[in-house]
Amino acid sequence: MAKRLSLVVFGLLLGAGAPSVRADEPPPTPAAPAPAPAAPEVALLVEPDLGGVDPDVLVLPGDVPLHGRDQIAWATLFERAFELGLGAPERDMLRTSLARHLRDAGSLERQEWLALLDAHEQVMADEHIGRDEAVRAALERFRIELDRCLANRQDGDLHRTVAQVLGRSRTAVWPGNPPVDGVRADAFMEACTFVAGLGRNERIALTNGQQATLEEHLRAQLAGRDVKDREAVREISLLWAHVRRTWPSLSTAAKLRARGAAAALLVRLVPGEAPRDERPVPDTVHDLVAAATEARRLGGPFTATTNVALNPRHVRHVLRAALEDREVAKLIRAAQDVLTLLSQESIYMDDLKP
Repeated sequence: MAKRLSLVVFGLLLGAGAPSVRADEPPPTPAAPAPAPAAPEVALLVEPDLGGVDPDVLVLPGDVPLHGRDQIAWATLFERAFELGLGAPERDMLRTSLARHLRDAGSLERQEWLALLDAHEQVMADEHIGRDEAVRAALERFRIELDRCLANRQDGDLHRTVAQVLGRSRTAVWPGNPPVDGVRADAFMEACTFVAGLGRNERIALTNGQQATLEEHLRAQLAGRDVKDREAVREISLLWAHVRRTWPSLSTAAKLRARGAAAALLVRLVPGEAPRDERPVPDTVHDLVAAATEARRLGGPFTATTNVALNPRHVRHVLRAALEDREVAKLIRAAQDVLTLLSQESIYMDDLKP
């Protein structure tokens, strides 16, 4: 009896593992195969990290608070007033020293500094509509007021920082003809990192060691280059400052055009060699993705940045491509035409209510 019971239980167990199918029943429908994992989406444009400051962040509380936008205005006005394209180290120095300077300052002194920085928005607006004379006049007033503010605290940290930045802008770190000063060298390396990341469509952040290695490599490699290359390095700092300031407000089309130019540059480069043949700038989404993928063949981000940095004239071309927005140019010209027509009727912007 126990033996028969064991056989029945064993049979039930077998039946549970493999259910029987009656002859008059249709075979079970096979389970649908699991869907294949979706291919990862390729971002059309990875926004580069420009090392900016959150304009809304509260830097110093108080009756007269200091915000991130004030630090941005300070660094921007400084580089515009002294015709410098500041690199990230100098911008950080200026922003930090301003916060330290105003931390222990009274409300009156803070108000004076913030009033000085109010010129930033007007300078940007005047520049946007091509009022060059107004921009130059505003920057001249900024320089005069800055001298007056710093004269009151000549032993202060901010005075020393300004002197240090201006001194670095006159000190050659890459000797040659013409020499390249420290501020322009910092801006050039930052611009090259931007172009390399734009072409590879990824954010590139070099380590301090990689930065030092790149600077030393460029010091040696650019020493024997012709005058045009070295002049391009000097010019790029101002061009880079303009691109950095305007990038957030550029149209998507302008950003993609710049990315296409950067990708076209990268796919022409082979480590240790100059650009060989001219490749067309990608003009479709498929071309952009393919070019960015091909650009990664150069190796890591540091290798790509180094190769880009050895081609300063081509870096200049990529930065200019970012600013060649025909649609925006048409809009600006149309706005200028409207202002001209209004002025012919003796109607000026100052007469219009905001």
